[in-house]
Amino acid sequence: NKLDRMGADPWKVLNQARAKLRHQSAAVQVPIGLEEEFEGLVDLVELKALKFEGGSGQEVVTSDVPSNMQDFVMDKRRELIEVVSEVDDQLAEAFLNDEPITANELKAAIRRATVARKFIPVYMGSAFKNKGVQPLLNGVLDYLPCPLEVENIALDQNKSEEKVSLSGTPAGPLVALAFKLEEGRFGQLTYLRIYEGVIRKGDFIQNVNTGKKIKVRPRLNPKSQQGR
Repeated sequence: NKLDRMGADPWKVLNQARAKLRHQSAAVQVPIGLEEEFEGLVDLVELKALKFEGGSGQEVVTSDVPSNMQDFVMDKRRELIEVVSEVDDQLAEAFLNDEPITANELKAAIRRATVARKFIPVYMGSAFKNKGVQPLLNGVLDYLPCPLEVENIALDQNKSEEKVSLSGTPAGPLVALAFKLEEGRFGQLTYLRIYEGVIRKGDFIQNVNTGKKIKVRPRLNPKSQQGR
């Protein structure tokens, strides 16, 4: 983040993260300019330049990679492929055989490695100027697991905390985690992550820690510093 700030150096940050956290990671983008000259990003998977136009950077404009960045972009794409190949056998085979690797093949390999928690794709941008936010959100969809692809376990309080595998579908009983409480102009807001079931206004839900039942009040859709 903050590639528009003075002294921005994404490669230094990436190397520090690798050294301190000791994880397999690589950039999936490279910036077009830095600091005051930060203009956009190059997608190393699709090999496309992205620029963010409009008053709030909301319009993503795609174009070819700038000619003066071609060599640098290909070096970073090769680095990305090498790092992912170390943790994904399918990509490693294609890489070692010197086969051309398509965007779809690379994207699939990144997803497999990310879901297996063997690789971390690194995104770049400037959140303040809304540059790089849209590709980051697309990356959540492209590379992070769907809730149905991972197993979530709950503890049944009525059966001596017996482990129960959650289906992750709306059809089951409500299982949710209140991960944040906030006092605002609407009173206390409770942020929930729902693992199974659905929640509706007027429903009664049970706090497993206290055993008390709580009536669900109207929901709010948070938007920046306001709630709707």
